[in-house]
Formats: sequence, structure tokens, C-alpha cells
Amino acid sequence: MLNFSKLPLFPHAVKISTDERREPTPRASTGPVAYRPQPVMSSLRSTSLIVRDVAKAVAFFQQVTGLQVLQQFDSFAELEGRKIRIMLNAAPTDDVPTAAGIILHFEEENIAAAAWRAESYGTTVIKGPIHTAWGTESVWVQGPEGIIIDFYRNT
Repeated sequence: MLNFSKLPLFPHAVKISTDERREPTPRASTGPVAYRPQPVMSSLRSTSLIVRDVAKAVAFFQQVTGLQVLQQFDSFAELEGRKIRIMLNAAPTDDVPTAAGIILHFEEENIAAAAWRAESYGTTVIKGPIHTAWGTESVWVQGPEGIIIDFYRNT
């Protein structure tokens, strides 16, 4: 087992020197070695999205996903569901990119009901429902500021 406890916090600062006068020692090859790194984190606890209109994003997540508001201010909100916490942060300036380009995946038992709920709120279904090659049924909806939610169920 390698001991990393004595390495500096910033490994790029380590200078490795070699003695060029010695021939390298050949290593015996025993075939491929299975390397299974230990997880760095136990679980992702929350996701923070940058949005222009916190109140509009809160309403979207409440109506479309059923997330509950833990706290809400003009520039910040925190919502929670069964196993997810989403924080919404107001963009500090107009040149900061918002949450567009991110897909949040919510597991649902009834994909048709999730799509209907999203459409009744006013979102657009942009994909599906489809059956994916990896074994899910999926429908994508797009909310404010380009936020995309994938409602899926394992088939």
C-alpha cells in the first residue's frame, strides 16, 4: 500500500530528480494489474445552479419536480427532495453563464404523468418519451434559463 501522507498538498510542486548515471532496472511484467481507486466522496449531497431569476426557478422546481423549499431569498434558494438538494444562486453579473447546458436526472415511476405535470406548468417537452439503449424510459423537459430535466425510469 502506498503511503501518501507525507506528500505535499500540491504535488506539482514536488521536484523529482533522477540519477542519470545508473541504468534503469527492468521490471518483471506480471500482466495487467486491476486498479480500483477508492471513492473520494461518499455521495454528492447537493448541486448549485446559477440562474438569473431565483424566484422563477424555485417555482419551476416546485411545480415540475415537487421539490420543497428549505429557504428562499432574492439571490439564493435551497430546495430538497427525497435524495437531492438543489441550491439556486443568482448570477452576480450578466456575463456569468447560467445553468443552461446542464441536465438534471429525476427518477420517476410514471413518465407520462411527469411529462404531463411539466407541460401543464408551461415547460416544453424537448425529447421523448423514448426508450434508451441503456434500459430507461426517458422524457426531457426544458424550464427557465435552459434548465433541462430528464424524468426517467428503469425498464
